Amino acid sequence: MKKNIFTRMLVIVMMLAMVMSVLAGCGGKDDDEDDKKNEPTTQSGDKDTGKKDDGKKEEPAEVVKTDAELIIGKWETNIDLEDAFAQALTESEGGEMFKDIDFSGISMRMTAEFKDDNTLALQMDKDSAQAAMDQFVDRIVEAMPEIMRKAIAEQAGVDISEVTDDVLEQALTSMGLSSWEDFGNLMRQSMDVDSLFKQSEFSGSYMIKDGKLYSDRNGEATEDSEAMRYELNGDKLVLHTEDTSDDMPDFMKNLTFQRMG
Repeated sequence: MKKNIFTRMLVIVMMLAMVMSVLAGCGGKDDDEDDKKNEPTTQSGDKDTGKKDDGKKEEPAEVVKTDAELIIGKWETNIDLEDAFAQALTESEGGEMFKDIDFSGISMRMTAEFKDDNTLALQMDKDSAQAAMDQFVDRIVEAMPEIMRKAIAEQAGVDISEVTDDVLEQALTSMGLSSWEDFGNLMRQSMDVDSLFKQSEFSGSYMIKDGKLYSDRNGEATEDSEAMRYELNGDKLVLHTEDTSDDMPDFMKNLTFQRMG
């Protein structure tokens, strides 16, 4: 059975929390490489000066950092919710009536901080989450008069031109509403961002081993913890989930973070 449209919207926001317990990666280096350093080479007879026979001083070889070192710091990503909203509406009871609404440009910001003591903290930015939900409601409210006009015409078997503004006002009154603004407020009341945030924050431990990144909310991360593939290149971190469940939104399957600062 399809979920109610408002319930589905709540689920979409809550899905953001799933990434916080499904972290893993590939391509990481072994932890014991953290202690390896390359010594500058010298020519025989120049051990004390570090100079070659031609008298020029040789530069020390560059120390290559491991992924375990490179991932340390703060990261952020802006999650585009256009496809998420569209997916939620098509999977919701009655959601097909909203299929033509433009949800482009709506996003939420998520931050992640990896510390050198192997602790990890992730959270959504509350202001951006609230703004995203407000934009979502605003766009539905803006489109609702014509959506209702079309629905009434189809149910009554009349031409859409016969569904006047007076008819729409009567429909609102029958729902106990005096305006479309009231309809928007009713939607907002069903989306408690504060309570969702309590479920979407993650604080726990992480581990990089054999090319994978693991995390655990309740204790020390181990190879039994949930895992997620990753790509780490300079100031760019991409997380790939392999969760194939029906409730996993497409936008959660690939998250691209940029290093902060």
